[in-house]
Amino acid sequence: MRTLIKHGLIVDPASHVHSKNNLLVEDGRIQGLTAEEPEADVILDAEGMVVSPGFVDIHCTRILMTQRRGD
Repeated sequence: MRTLIKHGLIVDPASHVHSKNNLLVEDGRIQGLTAEEPEADVILDAEGMVVSPGFVDIHCTRILMTQRRGD
């Protein structure tokens, strides 16, 4: 399945990417960044949002740490 996340601000410090672009994902793997809008099974509009591929949800991690300490 191909998913296109379009019009998002793509931020990836590891690749030094910080640009408004489209992100194409196929079968759960990032295929690339593009200014084009290729055909996709699912299209998500990320206008006004930050798209940060590969980041971990730090909120989830914080909750788990708090529960372990008993705070």
